[in-house]
Amino acid sequence: MINWPDSWEHTELPNTPSEIARFNSTIHHGHWPYTKLWRMTPVFRDVHFPKHFGEGHDWLMLDKWHQIDPTETILLPGSVIRIQELMKDRVVRIITNEYHSNTPIYTHANFIEKISIQPILDRVKNIPSRVRMIYSMRNQVWKRYIWWWNSQAGVPELLEIYRNISEWSRELAMLKWFDCSGLLYWATNGNTPRNTSELIDFGRAMDIEGRSVEEIMDLIEPLDIIVWKRHCLIALDRWEIIESSVNWSNEWDFSHPNGVRIHSTEAFLRELMHGKNPRHPTNIYPWKYMTNEAFVVRRWW
Repeated sequence: MINWPDSWEHTELPNTPSEIARFNSTIHHGHWPYTKLWRMTPVFRDVHFPKHFGEGHDWLMLDKWHQIDPTETILLPGSVIRIQELMKDRVVRIITNEYHSNTPIYTHANFIEKISIQPILDRVKNIPSRVRMIYSMRNQVWKRYIWWWNSQAGVPELLEIYRNISEWSRELAMLKWFDCSGLLYWATNGNTPRNTSELIDFGRAMDIEGRSVEEIMDLIEPLDIIVWKRHCLIALDRWEIIESSVNWSNEWDFSHPNGVRIHSTEAFLRELMHGKNPRHPTNIYPWKYMTNEAFVVRRWW
C-alpha cells in the first residue's frame, strides 16, 4: 500500500519544484491520484502543446489545414481523470476512461481543481431525448469543422491561460466546434464513442449488404450512423443526414462548403455508392483489409 501524505486528499496540485518532485516520486509506480473535472477540458497528444497556443509568442501555431494539430479531444464536465505525472509549464500527463489512447495524453493543470487519493466514480452519462439530440445538431449547421474537437462553446479558459493570443485567433484558440464524430459525441452528452474507429462497431449493425439506395433508405431511422474509416454522418430522419466535414484538398474551396451541413439522404447515398469514389454497403466493416471502399449503418439509440 502506498504511503500517501494525508494532506494531499482534496487539495490542489503542488506548485513548487520540491513539491512537484515529491508528488511525482510518490505516484511513480502507478498509484495515480484522481480528480473530477468541472469544466470542458482540452486533451492533447503532444507534451509541448503550450507552444501551439502562443507560449513565447503571440500567434497560434497551426498546421497546413489551419488546425491546432496536437488537440486530441475535449473532456466533458464530470469526467474523471487520473494524474500520471506533473511536468514543466503546468502540463499534466493523464489517463481517463472517457477517452482511450494508445499514446500519452496531456492537459493543463489549471483544469484540475482538487485531487483525491480515493477512487472517484466515473461520470454519469445522462442521455438527452432523441428529439433534443436532433434539434441540437440541426442548430449547428454552418459551424466550422475542426479536427478532434467536440464542443459548441469551446474552452474559453484557454484564453485566460494564454493571454497573449491575438484577437483574430481567439475563437480558434478556444477550440470551438466539431469534427464528424465530435458533433455526435457532443449532442449525445458523450454517450457515443468519440472516434469513428469505435463507431464502426457501436450499437447494432443494420442489414444493408447488397441493398440499393432506396432499400437502405427504407431501413434508416433517426440517429442511425452511416460510418466508415475516419468519417461518419448521422441520420436526422429518413430523408436527411447531417455531418461535419472539410475539403482536405483545399479548406478554402467554397464550392465544397466546410463545416456542419445537412444533405438529402438519397442524394448522398447515390454519390457514396455510385460516385467518383464508390463505397459498397456492408453489414460488418472489413477492418481486416483496412479498406476505404465500404460503409456500414449502425443503430445505437
